[in-house]
Amino acid sequence: MTTIPARFDERPDPDGHSEWIAHAPTMKKVPNAPGYPQPVPKPPGNVKLYTVKSTATMGKGVFVTRDIRMGEMIFAERPLLVVPSSMTVSGIEVNNDSHKNRVDFTKIILSQQEKQLEAAVARMDPDRRAKLMALTNSCTGSGDGGGPINGIVSTNAYAVMNLWDVDPGEGIPSELCYYGAVCDVGSRINHSCLPNVDHGFNLSSFSMLYFAMRDIKAGEQLFYSYCPGERSASERKALLETSYGIEQCICAACINATPETDALRKTFHARVQEYSTTCAALLRLPKFPVEFLDDLLRYQRAVFEEGLDWSEKYSTALLPTLIAAYRRASRLNDPEAAKVVQDMVRLTALLKYRKTVESSQL
Repeated sequence: MTTIPARFDERPDPDGHSEWIAHAPTMKKVPNAPGYPQPVPKPPGNVKLYTVKSTATMGKGVFVTRDIRMGEMIFAERPLLVVPSSMTVSGIEVNNDSHKNRVDFTKIILSQQEKQLEAAVARMDPDRRAKLMALTNSCTGSGDGGGPINGIVSTNAYAVMNLWDVDPGEGIPSELCYYGAVCDVGSRINHSCLPNVDHGFNLSSFSMLYFAMRDIKAGEQLFYSYCPGERSASERKALLETSYGIEQCICAACINATPETDALRKTFHARVQEYSTTCAALLRLPKFPVEFLDDLLRYQRAVFEEGLDWSEKYSTALLPTLIAAYRRASRLNDPEAAKVVQDMVRLTALLKYRKTVESSQL
């Protein structure tokens, strides 16, 4: 357990301190990050671009106060608490031949985790402790043995994908390798299956950055997807209700879901790969079949209308395939082709920015 950045005197860091429960080898990664410790990044002019206020049906939410362009950083903050995605507790012995079953063992684990979390929270400055405990807990009454802080962490933590204990390529499930960050403002961003904001974690400043995935108008609420987009509406509903207490997502993708849109989402990755492979073969033909381009264009429109343009596969595979087909069919001068090129440039820049954030090279 450690405090980031370290406290050398009684004066708190102006950007706040994070309490971090971590395995010892992982703790070395942050001080060794290029430029550590850096201040938390600020928007140009250090102007606050958001406000937190109550909503009609979602509790509190985060709203932007001016128009935001795709790729623009809206805000950044140092997490209140960072914990392993799988908090392994050593020293617990359970006799497999005893009356204790898996449920009993889970309760013991969660009880020990709650004690660890209580110790970390006790180290916080009072104002940051109050902010953490004011966050929503969707796990109350679950009967799993977890306490209130466990519930707050489970409900509100963001995955920190560039901070891990073991390389997920070593055969360990990725969900057991990474860390989760609970934040003051970011953890109040509500869910939508049509998100408009994404995040990245910067090691040098030990901060979470939130940036626009599409153009956002002043007064609009920020949304982040709590569940994978490539699932059917019923699967998303079940996950949201079980994990976050959201009985019904009211985004357009859920309200207007059909068997066709469910199929579009569930087959998205496979279909994009199929189009990419087919296009590569067709590019070698003496005459490119324009009907393939027309079919691909219809598919791209359907994907865009369903809101899957926020998927990395859309910008890194589908759009490049479409542009290659436009070029081979000598139709790059089509007005729609120009928009596709523009979208790919903007989305590629967004992905590059996120990678820059997570490489600590801000």
